[in-house]
Amino acid sequence: MFSILTQNGTNMTPPPTELVNNPIQDIVVKVFAVLGAVATLAAIYKDIVSPIINAYLIRKSKFDIKGVWKSSWEPKAVGEPRWISEEVTISQSLLGRVTITNNDNLLGYQFKCRGIFKKKGDNRYLMGTWDSNDTGDNKSGLFLLMVLPTGILIGIFMGPNTQSVQSAGGWVLGKKHSHIESAKIQFTKGYLSEKDIKYVKSLLP
Repeated sequence: MFSILTQNGTNMTPPPTELVNNPIQDIVVKVFAVLGAVATLAAIYKDIVSPIINAYLIRKSKFDIKGVWKSSWEPKAVGEPRWISEEVTISQSLLGRVTITNNDNLLGYQFKCRGIFKKKGDNRYLMGTWDSNDTGDNKSGLFLLMVLPTGILIGIFMGPNTQSVQSAGGWVLGKKHSHIESAKIQFTKGYLSEKDIKYVKSLLP
């Protein structure tokens, strides 16, 4: 509290200022508080609850993604082969997050993918991002794989190719060489003919 000195030398203390309630301001504050709480809950669901649910659904389906897989993808670049084959190592955290790292690529390409499973109806998808630094320019993009009933993963990756041209190419993963060949044919044609099935069977040991 402060006082004011008047002309006759006496002190005059002003009356205390009363706070005036503003109902509109109160409503705005409450609305922002609710929105903040909703945003926090949504972030928790997205980053923690949803991955746990998806991981549980995948484990319940007895589909084990972990381990070493055979992989083949389309470089979609001039002078490159139609498909590039390699092996990848796949790991999965307790929260369901999947990491894919490639090995033994004959052309020296290196990449790492990070993704998560999504279940839509009876279908399962693995989706996420990929990063490659084998050319020193830190290329990156997105990928989407569908889990077939046979356990094969088939889909696409999107982003700059080995020559920095934006494109989308096929990507297939399987436990056996025959799985890869079957998936490549199915990706290209959309189905397997009787001739294709005989060819795939001829690859079995």
